[in-house]
Amino acid sequence: MARSWSRSSLYEWVETRIKKVLVWLSFVVFIALLPLTFAYIGQRMRQPQPFDLNEFLKGGELLLVTAAIAADSMGRLVSGFLFAKPARNMGLGELLFLIANFVLVLMVTFEYSLVKFSGSVDPRSLGSQSVGFFIAALCIGVGVIMLCSRSGE
Repeated sequence: MARSWSRSSLYEWVETRIKKVLVWLSFVVFIALLPLTFAYIGQRMRQPQPFDLNEFLKGGELLLVTAAIAADSMGRLVSGFLFAKPARNMGLGELLFLIANFVLVLMVTFEYSLVKFSGSVDPRSLGSQSVGFFIAALCIGVGVIMLCSRSGE
């Protein structure tokens, strides 16, 4: 059944989604980044030299944060179907977000295991790879919130 949109209902829909994204950014993303933020501040206080992102992220910590953000998105997506009233089937967009999240978690897990156990990852490229994975997790997370924020979830 297609939904008819009035101007006020469209504004309400957009406002609700924006609020949910801001709450998600505040409590999931920013809090997940706090340990890295404090580590960065501590490093800058000890060595006030120019900041090198690749050197800072060479341990793969941002990969762990990325996996946590992707896991949160997957949990939101799956719980939206398990507890939906009335029960409904997963749409194509939701299925694509679930697959994208799963692939992202697998890629991050593989990359982190290479960093920790084989050392075969170039530390100079790990920073940019970590940031790329992190941006992908943010985009997927926002997409999940925008797409799946139905029925009071």
